[in-house]
Amino acid sequence: MSKGVYVGINGAARKVKKIYIGVGGVARKVKKAYIGINGVARLVWQSIIPTGQIIFTSTQIWTVPDGLTNIDVFVVGGGGGGGSNNGGGGGSGYTNTLKNYNVTPGQQITVTIGAGGAGGIAYPVTASTNGGTTSFGNVSVSGGARGPSYAGPGGNGGSGGGGAGNGGYSQDVYDYGGSGGTNGGKGGTGYDTAYHTFINGGTGQGTTTRAFAESSNTLYAGGGGGGCADGTPGIGGAGGGGNGANKIANASPGIANTGSGGGGAGSGNGGSGGSGIVIVRWAAQG
Repeated sequence: MSKGVYVGINGAARKVKKIYIGVGGVARKVKKAYIGINGVARLVWQSIIPTGQIIFTSTQIWTVPDGLTNIDVFVVGGGGGGGSNNGGGGGSGYTNTLKNYNVTPGQQITVTIGAGGAGGIAYPVTASTNGGTTSFGNVSVSGGARGPSYAGPGGNGGSGGGGAGNGGYSQDVYDYGGSGGTNGGKGGTGYDTAYHTFINGGTGQGTTTRAFAESSNTLYAGGGGGGCADGTPGIGGAGGGGNGANKIANASPGIANTGSGGGGAGSGNGGSGGSGIVIVRWAAQG
């Protein structure tokens, strides 16, 4: 079966995108065209845009395809970097879903992917940084907050980072870092043996961070786990959060294009946050 209808223009074959006929003096768009083959009607052309999806992992300009007028959009900000020196885990980027978002064929939409924040450096001491903003046209979400150093709380974000621990004595194995938050939840609590205090995890957005807010879809935006001196560091939140570290080990980064937070470290360096992502999908239309 033919895949399309073409016309000759200046010696070149051009694919027909739209066909109209006059009905009662009004132009009506033709959606399908058939021909008869051996007494059977065969479809040779249709204007319907099939179901589709596009994933953006880098900043660019997207031109809306011909015939497309309605889409769903899912955006994730960049994850915050984890802190060094018993630092808290970075919060993940915030997420947002817009369904039935109207677009115009040929429209040019700027897509900006938020960068992951830098992890903190142990020496010379350098603070971690927040994640960057992700946007699709006028739809935008903020990046996650950085995890501070020195037994700080986890960063706030889509899912919160885990709080740090801080061993008060050499080889004190009783301190621990909090786990990173997941699916929009709060980060876990760390424990500081020096002052016998608990250190809070970061606050999450309180709503699911799954793609298009649908329970069967991929989970994004895990918070980073908290670091500690000698005890047990926090694990990264599901969805890509970086694990925390203890002693001189460096913490793990958030996974790229998940918007996840970086892990906090003991006396090593914090992990960088994961960059954000934009996903656009559409149902068949035409």
